[in-house]
Amino acid sequence: MNTPVTTTPVVARTLTLRACLIGTLLGCVLAVLTPLNDWWLGNTPLYNNYNPCVATAIALLLGALNPWLGRRRLASGELAVAVACVLAVGGVVSGGLMRSFTASVAGAGKALASERLLAPLAVPAQDGQAARWALPTGMFAALSEAGAIDTSDPEYRAVVDRYFTGNDTSGRIDHRTIVRWRDERGEHRALAWRANALTAAPAGALLIDASPLAGLRAGESAGGATVLAVAAQAVPW
Repeated sequence: MNTPVTTTPVVARTLTLRACLIGTLLGCVLAVLTPLNDWWLGNTPLYNNYNPCVATAIALLLGALNPWLGRRRLASGELAVAVACVLAVGGVVSGGLMRSFTASVAGAGKALASERLLAPLAVPAQDGQAARWALPTGMFAALSEAGAIDTSDPEYRAVVDRYFTGNDTSGRIDHRTIVRWRDERGEHRALAWRANALTAAPAGALLIDASPLAGLRAGESAGGATVLAVAAQAVPW
């Protein structure tokens, strides 16, 4: 009499705890190294192309090391989860978000002020309604709801122009520079601010429109105060 043979179905391992932990760990390492390498050091981007070299190297490394783990080796589904975590994080910390998002936020004001083809987006005042933009202004930097752009506005120059041209203020105190100075009351640190039509001055800002400190460099003095340091904001929004 033949004995029936029973087989136990093999459950494919995919979204397991160890796969998520490995993917999260690799993603955290990539999230730290990519901004340092790409934005701070200015090296060849670690993750900024259609075939990201780091993600490809990680996938190949996992595939090469996996057979050596023996009975503890990862299933193909677990490898896919780990690599997917790396791909997801890389798309955020590199070109997918870090580069395109900030450029879009500041770029709208730059393009609308210079591109004639975008002129129809400025809706003129009509039927008792004020002039406005035909797009949500709250999504973009230095873009007022009035439907006009003043490129000489201090906020526009600091937030839009300086984003594309760099933060060089020649070391002088200007709008949105961070100033540290000393006077008879002690040492202070504040954000320098000029009155503008786009944004109200934040609490504690150093109003420099009528201040003798405006335009000074570190080490210079005026009005009984000595400037100790002047630094520009990296990204003011």
